[in-house]
Order: sequence, then structure tokens, then C-alpha cells
Amino acid sequence: MPELCAGTKVGGLSATEPTGGSDLGNQGTTIDKTDTGFVVNGRKCFITNSHIANVNVIIGCSGVNEKGRKILSAVIVPPETPGLAPGREEHKLGLKGSVTGEVILNDVKIGDDCLLSKVGDGMKVAMHTIGHFGRSGMAAIATGVLKACLEDGIKFAKERVIYGKPMTALQAIQFLIAENKVEYEAAENMLFNATAIYDRGTECVPDVAAAKLYASEAAIRAAKRTIELMGGYGVINEYAAGRYMRDALAIVPSGGTSEIMKIIIAGGLTR
Repeated sequence: MPELCAGTKVGGLSATEPTGGSDLGNQGTTIDKTDTGFVVNGRKCFITNSHIANVNVIIGCSGVNEKGRKILSAVIVPPETPGLAPGREEHKLGLKGSVTGEVILNDVKIGDDCLLSKVGDGMKVAMHTIGHFGRSGMAAIATGVLKACLEDGIKFAKERVIYGKPMTALQAIQFLIAENKVEYEAAENMLFNATAIYDRGTECVPDVAAAKLYASEAAIRAAKRTIELMGGYGVINEYAAGRYMRDALAIVPSGGTSEIMKIIIAGGLTR
């Protein structure tokens, strides 16, 4: 844990599967009990840090309950464990600084001490991690995109002279900059509010979902505005505006789509 907190080691949560996506409970990966521990088999996809994680947390099915629903468990698979291997590494539209890909588990044998919490707590482990940290992290990345759009737009508009004066003197450009400023401030404050609620030990999953929904969708709007502000330069790859758009588009499905965020937000208000 100290090494993970210090950033000297990298962790990964392997939950998503080709047939699952937002349906986390539909796990094909199996975590079967043995006399000495567990055997894990399965294939995970769209996993952050798939090829570089020092510690892998795997979610899988440990059986079926009396209602026919899958019982999920969470286990830690140490690096270099036989049968654990990275699969395909994805080449994404955006967020290319983050490694994403498959994690393959083929008869991976681990001890009893690798079980997180207890058998049947896999859904709780996964949803707590994704709901609090995965989505707040994506909201933070989206907020960073918003800040970059605001700063780059202002810098370009100040330096670009048109009709004998800087673009910042044009009302149409001022509108674009103002909209980017408002959405950046709104996203940042929603994120800080949601994480402050978590720090107080209060339920905040809907608040984090709201921050992620707003920040990710706002980042797309801000990137589009910045490209429009820059005109032809906005679509030239020497400038970062196109990257901001690609990153923003890649943020939306990460940690749950916008539609899933809306379901979580509404559920928190109506249950």
C-alpha cells in the first residue's frame, strides 16, 4: 500500500469483460475455490494499466446464489504469477498516455490470502472503487482538459491579430472564452464538492457521477469551442486543440457512459 500511494508501484482493477461492459454482474471470469486457495480463469478488456500494473485486482464469479445470480469475488493476483498475462493493447482515439488493454488469466493459482474481503464481496469492491475513485479520476482529467482549452484559447486569441487588433477584442471570441471559463469553474467545483463529501465519510456516488457526467460532456463542448476559436489552426496537429477533443471523447465511456451516470444520479434522488 505505501508503494501504491507513493506511485512507485501501479495498480489495476480488472472488472470489464467483452460481454459485460456496464453490466458488471455478467462476469465470465471464474474464481474457483481449491484446497489451498483459488484458481482464476477469464479474459478482461478495456483495463487501465493492463500491461504495466504491478498489482492486479480481479473481479470474477465464485458461484451462483439461490436466486440464480452470480456471486462475485475480488482477488489480488501478484505480478509474475503463472497464467497471468497481458493480451491485446488497445490503440485509443484519445487518452493515449494511459495504457489500456486485455488481461488474460489461464489457470492462475493464488493462495487464500489473495482474497479481498470475503467471497461474495466482489461487486462491493468493484463498485466502491469505480464509483468513488475511477469516476472522480475521469472527472479530474476532464476538468484538466477544460482548463487547457480555456488557457490555450486565451493565449491564441491574445497573440492572433485580426482586423488590426487581437482576437480578444472581438465579441464572438469573448463569448467562446467566457463559456469555456464558466464550464471549467463549474466542473472543478462539482468535482471538489463530490470528493469533499467522500472525505467526510458521507455517501457521494451520485455526486461523483454528476461531476463525471458534467465535466466529460463539458470538455467535449470546450474542445469544440477552442477549435472554432482557432479556425484553421484548430485542426492542425501542431496545436493541442484536436488532442483535447480526442481526450474528451475518450473520457465519456471511461468509468461508465453518460447514460449510466444519469441513471446513478436519478437513483440517488429517487430511492
